[in-house]
Amino acid sequence: MKKNLIMLMMISGLLLTASAMAKSKTYDLTLSTAMEANGVQLKAGNYDVAVEDGSLLFYQKGKEVANVPRVRVDQLAKKNQNTTTTMNTAQLPIRLTNIRFGGTTMELVLEGATELTP
Repeated sequence: MKKNLIMLMMISGLLLTASAMAKSKTYDLTLSTAMEANGVQLKAGNYDVAVEDGSLLFYQKGKEVANVPRVRVDQLAKKNQNTTTTMNTAQLPIRLTNIRFGGTTMELVLEGATELTP
């Protein structure tokens, strides 16, 4: 009886973990330079990025390394051919303003990216 209960608890935990991981699709993104995204510092490097509840979640090696709030998802008329990023380089730090993922019609707009720091 005790073994069955333990086994049931382990299976339930695995199912919950699997459903949480399956919740958001991730996209590959490479940042060639360090930048800021809505006040969150991002280092140059390779990331898996997920969009969840109006935020961008950045992962490296399966671990969440950044949570960027205030992201709007727009749908474009045509699929993006490549993954592209747009940055505001008018002042430092460099600011990420939007991302388009290749193979999708999605454009992610970072809503706080156009606010200038005094």
